[in-house]
Amino acid sequence: MPATTTYGRPVGRGDPAFRKAMTFVAMTVVVPGTAHLAAGRRRLGRFLIRAWLTLVGLALVTAMIFLLDQGFLIRLSTESWLLTLLRWGAVVVGVGWALAVLHAYVLAHPPAIERSRRLVATGIALLAAGAILGPTIFVSNVIDGQRSLISIFPEGSADLGDRVNILLLGGDAGADRFGLRPDSINVASVEVSTGRPVLFSLPRNMQRAPFESGTPLAEEFPNGYVCEDGGCMLNGIYTYAIDRPELFPAGASDTERGTLAMKNVVGATLGLDIDFYVIVDLQGFEGIVDALGGVQIDVTERVPIGGNADDPSAPVEGYIEPGVQVLDGHEALWYSRSRTNTSDYDRMSRQRCVLGAILNQADPANVLLNYTELAASAEATLATDIPQGSLNALVQVGLLAKSQSITSVQFVPPLIPDTADPDFQLIRASVEQAIEASEEAPDPAETGAAPPPADGGEEPPPDPGDPDAPPAAPVPVADVCSYG
Repeated sequence: MPATTTYGRPVGRGDPAFRKAMTFVAMTVVVPGTAHLAAGRRRLGRFLIRAWLTLVGLALVTAMIFLLDQGFLIRLSTESWLLTLLRWGAVVVGVGWALAVLHAYVLAHPPAIERSRRLVATGIALLAAGAILGPTIFVSNVIDGQRSLISIFPEGSADLGDRVNILLLGGDAGADRFGLRPDSINVASVEVSTGRPVLFSLPRNMQRAPFESGTPLAEEFPNGYVCEDGGCMLNGIYTYAIDRPELFPAGASDTERGTLAMKNVVGATLGLDIDFYVIVDLQGFEGIVDALGGVQIDVTERVPIGGNADDPSAPVEGYIEPGVQVLDGHEALWYSRSRTNTSDYDRMSRQRCVLGAILNQADPANVLLNYTELAASAEATLATDIPQGSLNALVQVGLLAKSQSITSVQFVPPLIPDTADPDFQLIRASVEQAIEASEEAPDPAETGAAPPPADGGEEPPPDPGDPDAPPAAPVPVADVCSYG
């Protein structure tokens, strides 16, 4: 093939101008600045190489810190000013690197490339720039999601002690109130050193629940939360507190009054000091599950979607069929809340399944890939009093908890035959026994297996009328339901 001339330069077989352009692009993608040095742009080339070496050094230091002290990185991730700096830093790095790729392509003098290949070369250069810009924009969005997420947590810190007790409330928010009716009332009690969790579930229709002595609510209800008409149920305390601001510190918001009252009554009922609360708007719970890609649960019985146990005329939209199912957010919400053709107590068991499934399946890679959606959903649906200064320690406890078996005690019939007049001594004894059993259980890391079910898990329930009857033993959540 005879040589041809393009802009005064001979172009032989293989088009060296095309190879030069692609080489410059590849060099800049791998080590920015090297192509500029080769093209004679020494000052810019040296600047880009120094910037790249700085980024590599920071990445290596970050990796070393992650391996040696993850807690330090977690603490940094709660600093709003640092997150803002990192977010815009990621944008600057991405845009700068992408522009360096395009500039290197220009330095290769694209007009010298054969016309038939010029469009291909330009497309490859643009794709290379986009391949660099895309991940940095993703990182920027993740950082921005983290910055928004930490705004949920108030400033300050608190010592976790040997054990942390977190009140978990799930409710439907009204038009202007957050979590107005807590339909799900659970306490996660976790040993800080091992991450061993015990989940205590209280029915929303429990009556006569006591308050901590010496508090205004205890003076208001010396015999527990009870009304002559039988309408004073446990979940109604949240609403009662909202309507009685004089019983709480001045300036407390609706959510603060409601959750303070719930921490008070649940702590007194279980005999525990409640450290923190997390309240979830169940409507927004859909977004959290969807962001995780759904949850896998072995559904044991048909569960209606829609309907209303208090309104037989409410239509049923469909059913969650038995079998191993990957539930999306809408299905997981109805699996957790449906009472049509079933009971509150069945629903409580399903809620434990969903909590266990989320903890089990929320692996770090999945969380990171969907972090922006998770953060947005959490910001819109969660409220908590966990201080930012305690997040590091709690994350470490959460990582330990993933390798542990979740045991639970559900205070419903037959353990508590009459939720209108519960045996609170039995409840507190059951709590104490469950915590002792959890702390004495063998470590899965040492045995190579999850803690075995409690020996009393298959025993008949104790007779609540027998003062010498032992309290019920905790049951592993995995024995109640199965999830992937």
